[in-house]
Amino acid sequence: MVPSWGNYVHESDNSRSVINAQTVFPFGKFIGQRYPYLPKTLVGDSIPYWQNKTAVKNDSAIGGAVPDHQVIDWSFVYDDLANGILVGERAAIASTSSTNHTSS
Repeated sequence: MVPSWGNYVHESDNSRSVINAQTVFPFGKFIGQRYPYLPKTLVGDSIPYWQNKTAVKNDSAIGGAVPDHQVIDWSFVYDDLANGILVGERAAIASTSSTNHTSS
């Protein structure tokens, strides 16, 4: 399962998107509680170190040497997503594990 595609964390122009520092932990916790036994792939379609793709594209269209663009580290968002997933999975497993045993 891929909880979030990269464009929901950062847009092509490197601005933050729907999943950000304020929303990512509760979202990860929800995913962990809702799907506790499914494997999750984080940063499957993107990397957390991101350039402004819009500026790179525009500069490349002009031709010549492309200038260096600032790289922004979005790994803190992916780290909080992973931490939220772990908290949610632990809560889901703890709430069901006591009801899943049989007595002899």
